[in-house]
Amino acid sequence: MNDACLFHSTVPVMQRYVTQSTVIAGKIPDVSAFVLDQRLTDDGFSCGEHIWIAQNFAMRGVFPVRNLRAPDLQEEFSRPTELITHGEAVLSYLNSLTVQDFDGCATRSISHRAGHADLVQSGAVYLLHFIVPNMLFHLVTGYAILRKSGLDIGKADFDGLHAYPQGFRFT
Repeated sequence: MNDACLFHSTVPVMQRYVTQSTVIAGKIPDVSAFVLDQRLTDDGFSCGEHIWIAQNFAMRGVFPVRNLRAPDLQEEFSRPTELITHGEAVLSYLNSLTVQDFDGCATRSISHRAGHADLVQSGAVYLLHFIVPNMLFHLVTGYAILRKSGLDIGKADFDGLHAYPQGFRFT
């Protein structure tokens, strides 16, 4: 895969789902911030942590492949508005990227940790097999917690593509 293809295969996907993470966070009533503390399991991340981690996977991806150190971003996510602000900061950075910024990225060697595993991957494999899937994993998990908690969100909120009439249900 060449650098331009890598850019076009990853950055727009990250832009879409960081945007959707802010849409989802915007649906959480600010007075219901306790929902952000909900978890699927006792030993898992909270909903707020999952959404924040999903947003950060975009930064965790594009900086190393560009051979840069990621900036420190807001780490507070106790309120939905803070997740929106954080997502907007990440999106602003992603929107500033160009194809030329990815010169040399596809083949650059990236050393990183996945849990307790030490990995070395090419930039292309790192972005396509690690960053994007993990970003989506954490966003889906945050979304699932919100659905389970009774928040009125649907697939259209998750992907920004689907449309269903008000009150539509599959069952």
